[in-house]
Amino acid sequence: TFSAIAAYSEAVDIEAIMQGASGETPYSEIDQATLSWIRDELQIIGVEESTHSLLAWRALSWVCDIDLHVCEMVWENVMTKRNLEKALKTRLGLNFEGKC
Repeated sequence: TFSAIAAYSEAVDIEAIMQGASGETPYSEIDQATLSWIRDELQIIGVEESTHSLLAWRALSWVCDIDLHVCEMVWENVMTKRNLEKALKTRLGLNFEGKC
């Protein structure tokens, strides 16, 4: 899910630059045709990552329906506050308070 959000966010930033937004970004010196291609690819990546995320959540739901013990292990060992904070920081550049 975080990869999808990050891809979408980058695509929005590129669109803003293409519409004339100013400011120093990694995309500032790239021509419009290349920016358009990058934006389109990031939008595709966002959709694909969203699909992968949905599949993962469905798989977890299925596991939880089949084996409660395994489900509890996943929630206790994988879906921890620490792991979520790490994912937020890594993927979105956010700290544990939700700030950039």
